[in-house]
Amino acid sequence: VQERVQARLEQPVAQLPVSLSCLHVRSAETNWGDFCTDAFRELTGADVAVMNGGGIRADLPAGTVRYGDVLKAFPFDNTLTVIEVSGQQILDALEWASRTLPRGNGGFLQVSGLCYELDVSVADGCVSDQYGMCIGIEGERRVRNVLVADVPIDPLRMYTLAGPNYTLLLHGDGMTAFTGSRLLKDEGKLADCLVRVLGAGVGTGYENPSGQGRIRIVGI
Repeated sequence: VQERVQARLEQPVAQLPVSLSCLHVRSAETNWGDFCTDAFRELTGADVAVMNGGGIRADLPAGTVRYGDVLKAFPFDNTLTVIEVSGQQILDALEWASRTLPRGNGGFLQVSGLCYELDVSVADGCVSDQYGMCIGIEGERRVRNVLVADVPIDPLRMYTLAGPNYTLLLHGDGMTAFTGSRLLKDEGKLADCLVRVLGAGVGTGYENPSGQGRIRIVGI
């Protein structure tokens, strides 16, 4: 059994032209975060995709990528799911995910399909219960100028959102913004989903370890 498992872990799955970095993935945009959320949207056709930074556990070096490398970066048994959410739910999720910055947290969201500005000089207005679950947001918001497909987000509009079930369905990192959302699909284990996209080839635009400017942090 160990021999079969080892052979699977060493199986090449892709050739990567650039290294994908998880440095600062809990507090800022990274090219690994950009790529994996882009992959989620490509696989599902969702309007927006997110990935909690704490779920990306290792860099993916340039060159030959093996299955074990992807599992090292995405070691958990989370699955890629798609739900239907309102623009307001997305806004609430981004606010909660950004509450500790500039100090990072595992629930910080890497994104695809949207961009936004985060002003860390604004006091955190998120309120949590004794279990660390979000129960409300008060006062001025830190997250602003949110665009979906280059258009200002509509709080009343419904969007399709792809991401790990840990964040979207299981309240991981205290995320409650998506409670009660309608589940549209489950694509399977995150690592296996990423292998499918990696195997098809990685396009351009991921050269900068700090990403493509989807998350602009100001007020530092």
